[in-house]
This record gives sequence, structure tokens and C-alpha cells, in this order.
Amino acid sequence: MDPDHKHELKENDLEQFLANFGQWRKKYGASTLLWVMLIVLALVGYNLYASIRSTSHDNAWGDLAATSTPAGFMRVAEEHGNKAVTMLALLRGGDAALSTVLSPPTGDEKFNAEDALNQAENAYQQVVQTADSPLFKINGLLGLAAVTECRSQWDEAAKLYDQAIELAKNGYPDLGQRAEHRKSMLGRLSEPIVFAPPAPVAATTQVEAPPATPQVTAPEAAAPEAPSEAAEQTPPATSP
Repeated sequence: MDPDHKHELKENDLEQFLANFGQWRKKYGASTLLWVMLIVLALVGYNLYASIRSTSHDNAWGDLAATSTPAGFMRVAEEHGNKAVTMLALLRGGDAALSTVLSPPTGDEKFNAEDALNQAENAYQQVVQTADSPLFKINGLLGLAAVTECRSQWDEAAKLYDQAIELAKNGYPDLGQRAEHRKSMLGRLSEPIVFAPPAPVAATTQVEAPPATPQVTAPEAAAPEAPSEAAEQTPPATSP
């Protein structure tokens, strides 16, 4: 085949392709362009969502690490949607509130132990009710048991320890042993503390003081007697 004939065939193929493409573009061009735009928007949106989620994840863990007060932990639990961060914040908030009861802050006249116990109980209760992982639930039950011990509710504490022991059978033997140990101590903790009676005061004998020694004063020198009136009138005897 000569070169001229090949060139004519290529031109015919190109013209046919352009003609077919024009028809395809008129028929499917708008819908194809729409799908391309949707795919691009989906990719951009996914990248943006992943970036926001990563930033939110980092912020949540950063806020959790920077907090040390019961109120701060509760704020982190409410503000962030990360489930693990929320559960940890509630557990740490309950622990922080409970520690203030065991070691009350000095110089804080507004501190109320019962309010702190209620705050700790609320935090632990949320963990027990909403946590998906048995690990979080067991720690929440242990925290609730500690609160009931502070209130001297020994029977309720034993029930909570039993629940923790049952959950710990699913692969958490250390926490189960800890719950069993705490439960075994409830009998001793419930016994009232008896203080030793005060030592008797020894009877003291009263020793009478010796009688006071009378003070002896030196006698005053006798004053010379004044001559009597008769003696003054009698003349002295004279010799004959």
C-alpha cells in the first residue's frame, strides 16, 4: 500500500472518530461531565473529612492529657465525640472527684464531700451505662463500688464487685482479682473502729504542808525608866 493511500485512510478514520465523538458528546457529554464533577467533589470531600477527623482526634487526646481537675475531665467528655476519649475522661473525672473526698483540699471552705461523691458516681454511672468495651465497664463498676464504700453501703459494694468479677471473666483476670480482693476486705472495713479506753488517772495523796515556823523576833532593849517624882524631890544625902 502506497503512502498516499495510508494517509487517506488515516484522515478518514480521524474524520469518522470526530464525527462519532461529536454525536456521543451531544448525547452523553452533559451526564458524563456531571459524573466527573461528582467524583472530584467526593474525593475532595473525603480528604477534607479525613483531615477534620484527624485534627479533632488529636485535639481530643490533647485536651484529655492537659486536664487534671474533675470539672475539666467532665468538660472533655461533653465536648468531644471520640468514644474512647469520652470514656477515659469520665473515668479519670470520677477518680479525681473521689480523690478529693479521700484527701480534702486544704483551705477550701466551699468543698463538700457529698457533692464530690455525687460527681464521681455520675461519671462512673455514665461509663457503666454507655461503654461498649467490657474494660471500661469493669473500671466503672470498681469506681462505683469505691463510692459506695465511702458511704458505708457495704452490701451494695459487694453487688458491684460481683458484677465486675463476672465481666472480668471475658479476658480481664487482673481486674477480676482486684475486685475479689476488695470484696474480701469489706467485712473488715465494715467493722467499727473501737478505740482503747482512756487510762485511769492515779489517785494523788495530798501531803499536808508542815506547820509554819513561828517567827521569833529579838526582844527590844528595855527603855530606861524615868526617875520618879519622889526621887527628884529627895535631896542627896550629905556627909556629916
